[in-house]
Amino acid sequence: MLVTLFFSYDVVCAQQKGAVHGMVTDKQTAELLTGASVVIKGSTASMLTNSKGVFTFSALDAGHYFLLISYVGYETLELPVFVQEGQIAKIDAGLTLDSRPGNEVVVSASRRPEKITHAPAPIPTITAKDIVQFAGSNVSELVSRVPGVEYTRSGVDDITFNARGLHSAFNNRVFQMVDGRNTMAAASGSLPLFNNGSTQKDDLERIEIVLGPQTALYGPNAHNALFNHITKDPRKYTGATVSVSAGSQAQFSSRFRHAAVINHKWAYKITGEHATGEDYEWYDTVYAGRPTAPVAIPEKIQDFSFKRIRSEAHVYYKVLPNADIIVSGGGSQFTRLQVTTAGRNQLRDVTYGFLQARFMHPRLFATLYNTWGNMGNSINISNYTRDF
Repeated sequence: MLVTLFFSYDVVCAQQKGAVHGMVTDKQTAELLTGASVVIKGSTASMLTNSKGVFTFSALDAGHYFLLISYVGYETLELPVFVQEGQIAKIDAGLTLDSRPGNEVVVSASRRPEKITHAPAPIPTITAKDIVQFAGSNVSELVSRVPGVEYTRSGVDDITFNARGLHSAFNNRVFQMVDGRNTMAAASGSLPLFNNGSTQKDDLERIEIVLGPQTALYGPNAHNALFNHITKDPRKYTGATVSVSAGSQAQFSSRFRHAAVINHKWAYKITGEHATGEDYEWYDTVYAGRPTAPVAIPEKIQDFSFKRIRSEAHVYYKVLPNADIIVSGGGSQFTRLQVTTAGRNQLRDVTYGFLQARFMHPRLFATLYNTWGNMGNSINISNYTRDF
């Protein structure tokens, strides 16, 4: 009988208490935020949201409370809540992305999202704001502002960069990635594609740069630095844009991007660019004839123009509330002059393509991709000049 009385007393006390039940989402996209921290201000009570972005505090005394809700890359939200006896107070919290300096989220240093101030290595970042404010179409020019990076321009559209020395015209010590995919040229000695890949400026969310060797995380080619390009999610950046850039040397770029959300599971985006221009007109010296009496003659270059056509398509499927399967494909074709360690090349109709499938989850990332390329009708200008 005594045990029954105690049990009944506990039930009555529990009925007199209240609870708080809520959901945390991205305010802009309504995406569920798994692992968001929810704390009752002034107490030790705290928890993380589950895979559906939900949290629950039970057995709370009636009264006024304040909830502190935070998530990496978002502004901390403080919400008042009133708890009544025997009632469940429901809260819907929409968090806003934090764009203040020092609060950017990066993934390149540890291969997981974290605040830039918490990363174990310095990560200079070219942000979406930097990219939007830049008038040109070759975002490689923005790398010139990054401390610790060796920046070289050998043509109007031919820009290369390096870190930690040992730079050359054929530098494969710098590792270039786009959305977790190796984008080193498949048909040219594993060189970075720089601005000749399939990703165009208007679809870039940011470029993260990790200086120093990164072989432990990214394989044997990441000797001097990692340049990680991260594209825009169609659920966060929806709509259609058409952009035009023009400049000296007859430069002209026309670009488009279209992104849409079909329903709560499906989304897609397509991008494209056509760019043309004229390179600087200068001639290097080529030596021909007998070794004992060489003749110095200027390079025979047929065309100083450059052009680039590229496009991509991406389909997003939300397989779980906080997990996506993304299938992507794209390619580029370009013509330009290329500086090498043995003279210059006239690259003509060089092509690059890729197919990729990704699984993205807050605690798991997996990718499967294939890249390919073709050197087209390219020639070595030095050899061509001597033969001519």
